[in-house]
Amino acid sequence: MLFAALFFAFFLHAPAEQEQSDRVEFAVVTHPGNSTNSLTRAQLVKHLKAQTRYWNRNQSVYLLLPRSDTLTKQFLLKHVYEMSGIELKRYWVKLVYRQLLPAIPKVMPSTTVALVVAKSQPGALTLVEAPTVLGRKDIKVLAIDGKLPGDEGYWPSMPRVKKIKEKEKEEGSEKGEENEIEESFWRPVLQARAPREAATQEEGSRDDLEERIALLEEQIAGELDIAGGSSGLEAGTGLVLRGFADVTLGARKVSSDDSTVDGESSEFAIGQLDLFFTSQPGERVSFLNETVFETDEDGSALLDVERLIVKYNFGDAASLQVGRMHSNVGFWNTTYHHGEWLQTTIGRPRILNFEDESGLLPVHLIGLNFETITETAPGELQTNLAVGNGRGATPDPPQIISDLDDAKAVNLAFTLNPSAVEGLLVGAGLFLDSIPSNTDPAAGPTHGALDETIWSASATYDGDYWTVLAEIFRIEHDGNGGDAESLGYYLQFEREMGAWTPYARIEGVDVDDSDTFYEDLDDLKSLVVGIRWDFSAWNAIKLQISHTRYDGGPGVADRDETQIQLQTAVAF
Repeated sequence: MLFAALFFAFFLHAPAEQEQSDRVEFAVVTHPGNSTNSLTRAQLVKHLKAQTRYWNRNQSVYLLLPRSDTLTKQFLLKHVYEMSGIELKRYWVKLVYRQLLPAIPKVMPSTTVALVVAKSQPGALTLVEAPTVLGRKDIKVLAIDGKLPGDEGYWPSMPRVKKIKEKEKEEGSEKGEENEIEESFWRPVLQARAPREAATQEEGSRDDLEERIALLEEQIAGELDIAGGSSGLEAGTGLVLRGFADVTLGARKVSSDDSTVDGESSEFAIGQLDLFFTSQPGERVSFLNETVFETDEDGSALLDVERLIVKYNFGDAASLQVGRMHSNVGFWNTTYHHGEWLQTTIGRPRILNFEDESGLLPVHLIGLNFETITETAPGELQTNLAVGNGRGATPDPPQIISDLDDAKAVNLAFTLNPSAVEGLLVGAGLFLDSIPSNTDPAAGPTHGALDETIWSASATYDGDYWTVLAEIFRIEHDGNGGDAESLGYYLQFEREMGAWTPYARIEGVDVDDSDTFYEDLDDLKSLVVGIRWDFSAWNAIKLQISHTRYDGGPGVADRDETQIQLQTAVAF
């Protein structure tokens, strides 16, 4: 009954002239007290994509999304986000996971509810069909590129798509006519006309029904806890829980000139249970915690607080993170983190393995990270400067509550998004640290004090169908009377084909034999091929085959490892 009334409201408020127009225009609506009066098209798109999240230094943007079965949502998906509805949901989750957004934007159940929220919530931003706000003084309509709805060349707008159905009357009492239907997703609304007419007769007057619908929609807004400026959209202590999990079936075959290492194995394995908590304690403060439950080789359960970050936003141009975070060593490490569902492949490139998985890089950092975003002539430049606890005497574990060296690690990274090539990111980074000596053989390889320098470079492209990821790392350790240099790299291609994404990756690791910081790490070259099937919005199945050639070094036989894996990865 409620939804029938809401559908009726659409016909009551939508003027007949709209059906005759060859374009549909959308008004950009905000709170009447917002000091912003106009935006450029580029600024609006950035707000809608949450790439910029502030109107000014004192006011956040609170994005209100339309329902999926509305013309406004179809416009946004096609002309702003350029993705499907499921892809948009994943987009929001990934932004929240990277702490680029405190929460997924609210979805409004109707245009009227969206306008109720917009007029009461400071900072609100939403799009509605332009005729629904004609003559309204209780909300503000923003000009885009200096134009308002009705002006020639106004955007956001789109051509009206019409489907024509001819229905000839055999009796001749009525002329054949064409019924114009706006967008196939409005058919359920048209089918509701009969109940609407009955409802009109029952209520007795148009005014009474309009008043009843308005009261119902006000009630909906109140139930959403967002009407009247309540705390549903404002900063609060509400905690949001999300998570990721995976289960993998794998088979492995190892062959070598040394028959003692030959063998085959197969197993089911439970992956990481990744619990992901977010909250927004203040207008410019957000909190993120990522806690992972995993199983050790002996079957014992382990719990790791992988990330715990308090983030202070100074606006769209600068922010400060404090806590345990992933270091700015490369693109992959700051993008995919721990959830297997987030990445296309099964597992990370070997050079980017975590510290407790014989990783070469310091992928975690306990300290602070200052980030700036600057518009430059070549494009948008992101700069990250992090300072924190350095490495301990061994690669694992990271120094969480103390630092054996007073000199802190410094991590500097630059990422350029060239305006000339959409989807391209080019990055470079530098990590400097002083590693204390280790004299205890039981703790790991013994060595003297080392100076560590890590250089990194990346280039990634995310197009409509193709995704390409490429990174290279150079690790320098100076000390013990000599220098050691180790290298790692990968190049990955992905091709999106609807729900299917085939991929391939080549990668390599070359560990300097004279480097005493690493223990029993062989050089390797690997080829990985696979396919990912997103058969539902939050569940992916991956099939992957890899072949790795290990160089055992002096006196140790080389070996080949072939592995096939089948994984189901979920987000919840």
